[in-house]
Amino acid sequence: MPMSSAEKMCLYRQRIKADGGKYVQYLEKERARWKTRKDEGKLPSAASRSSRETRYIRKVWRKRYQCNKERKAAAAADEEEQGAKPSLTTPTCSSASTPVNSGSRQKKQGRRTKRKDRAAAYRKVKELEAKLEVERRKCERYRKAFKRSQMSTKRNAANQTSECTPRQQAKKKLFSPVKRIRNELVFHYSLLHDLRQRINSCQTPAEKQLAHKIFSAGSVLRKYRLMDHVKKQLGVSLKRIRAMRNPTEFLYTAKSSYKNRLGKETIAAVKNFFERDDVSRMCAGKKETVTRLKVTKQKRYLLDNLRNLHKKFVAMHPDCDISMSSFCKLCPFWVKRPRVQDRETCLCKVHENAKLAHDRLVKIGAINGTLKETVERTVCNTRNQKCMYGSCKVCRSRVREVFDVVGEIIPSSSEKTFWHQWSSKRETLDDGRHIRKLKS
Repeated sequence: MPMSSAEKMCLYRQRIKADGGKYVQYLEKERARWKTRKDEGKLPSAASRSSRETRYIRKVWRKRYQCNKERKAAAAADEEEQGAKPSLTTPTCSSASTPVNSGSRQKKQGRRTKRKDRAAAYRKVKELEAKLEVERRKCERYRKAFKRSQMSTKRNAANQTSECTPRQQAKKKLFSPVKRIRNELVFHYSLLHDLRQRINSCQTPAEKQLAHKIFSAGSVLRKYRLMDHVKKQLGVSLKRIRAMRNPTEFLYTAKSSYKNRLGKETIAAVKNFFERDDVSRMCAGKKETVTRLKVTKQKRYLLDNLRNLHKKFVAMHPDCDISMSSFCKLCPFWVKRPRVQDRETCLCKVHENAKLAHDRLVKIGAINGTLKETVERTVCNTRNQKCMYGSCKVCRSRVREVFDVVGEIIPSSSEKTFWHQWSSKRETLDDGRHIRKLKS
């Protein structure tokens, strides 16, 4: 069977090594070649390499040196073993210069392969031993962690009622995983941010007092001397906190309720009183409504002031002892005081004078009914301008008999009466600089 290129090259190197002169020349050529390549920059220098590359190359060199040392030791051991064995045959030639054949090529190749496999197996064993040691350490670490967790669970079950101090909790968190510590810090700063915003949004003195009382009642913060930290993080006043260290005033208490509260019967009586037709009048407009807390009511306007209405209520309900202020507070929200801008009727002089005259006639019994009904009975058509202005011939020529509501004729009366009328007059106003004539 022909030899391969690798086997031929191996034999060539062995022949060169066997010849001392050729081997020296080979080494010199290799040194020159290495120097030429280094000068040309084909081989990187130690300065151009990084520290990581330098460490790796040195590691490779150490492995090579170790393998070479082991190989030489194995070769020396083989030579000693061969020299220790006795020779079975005596050489036939008495010449001392004749070389003795140390073995065939196949034998040498087998030994070399054996040493190579032995070295590979040795390296493999070393690697496996290193991996085994790593796994053993991991197993030991996990076993101890499991043991500690069991002990911690038992301890927590035994001391379920006892709580750790803030300092002990902080020490435990330091040994926790990084992710858990990060979550705790995020929660801490989020809580500080919300507290800072809430304290800064306090507007009334009661809210500010409550915010300061929360920190003044905390004895743990004072125990660990964290009040300055509270001032820096939240911006609260330490002077105000020190002034409120009474633990009995922890929460802001509302004002005490009024002892002499009114009964439900009195409140209902006041509300019913305000809705009486002789106390307030209801508006007829569709839009005249008022809404509060999603409750819509028709507006009512008072017919008298609240002081007189209070006197009237007390006279009507002598058993209800109620003050003027309470009476005003119990007024329903849809009952309001009348205003000029809320009126939808006319208040001119002409209409008021007609109403005053009609009211006087009703009072003396000359006519009955309202002003509107009286006007409808004395004219042909209330929607006709001539009839309403007195220029209609039919209205002027007809006998103007005033009828009551049922149509009965009221006999005329010759007695005299009086009524009030609005009139205009001119006045002269002298303010020292100008003289003006006003009509009122």
